[in-house]
Amino acid sequence: AQRTYTSAYQTISKVVTQEGAANLYRGLLPVLIGSAPEMAVQITAYEMAKDYLTKDGADPKDFKIQFAAGFVSGVSHVAASNPMEVLKVRGQVLGAAGGGLLG
Repeated sequence: AQRTYTSAYQTISKVVTQEGAANLYRGLLPVLIGSAPEMAVQITAYEMAKDYLTKDGADPKDFKIQFAAGFVSGVSHVAASNPMEVLKVRGQVLGAAGGGLLG
């Protein structure tokens, strides 16, 4: 089988030539809309956990503090983003089959 795209440069060049430069960014807005709140949750959870863990004067640069704050922020990120990821995947799978998003 012949490969349509052979390199990153050739791919970008082909897309720009055939579809226009704007199509390089098609689909970017939904990704940004989805990832911005997720990152906000993760960063906020990290800072809150670090503040809580260092309120007794512990060094915020201590590995254990950073590890625990990172763990809390990761769990918070997954808890906040997973429901939307499930809906996104259902929409992709069921949308292609003509089904509904929620059922």
